[in-house]
Amino acid sequence: MKLFKVFIASALLAVVTAPAAHAGQKVLASAPAVITGTNNTLFCDATNIDPVNPIDITGDVMDLSGNVVATATKTVQPMTGNFFGSFNAPGAWCRFTFTGSSKNVRAMAVYDDGTTYTVSLPAY
Repeated sequence: MKLFKVFIASALLAVVTAPAAHAGQKVLASAPAVITGTNNTLFCDATNIDPVNPIDITGDVMDLSGNVVATATKTVQPMTGNFFGSFNAPGAWCRFTFTGSSKNVRAMAVYDDGTTYTVSLPAY
C-alpha cells in the first residue's frame, strides 16, 4: 500500500509540474516553391484566429538553402491577419514562429506576380 501511495504522489507531481500542452515556441512552415520571373514576390501571410488574445508572430522568408532573406516580428491582433514580404530578396518558403497554441494561427506562403496571386502554399 505504501508503494501505491508513493506511485500516486509521483504521478500527481509529474502532472502538476508538467508544462502546458500549448506552451513554448511553435513553428509553422510552408513547403518550398521557386517561381521564376522578375515580377514574382513571396508573401508570408499569417492570421490570428484567437478571438481574444493578440499573438506576436515572427515571419521569416527563407531561401532554398535555409537562410533567412527577410524577417519581421509583428503583433497580430485577434481575428486579423498580417503579411511578411520578400520585396528585395528571392524567397522560396515561409517560416512562422510564435508562442502559444498553433490552433490559433493559420499561415501560408503566397506568390504574387503584381496583379494576382499565382501560387499559395499552406504552412503546417
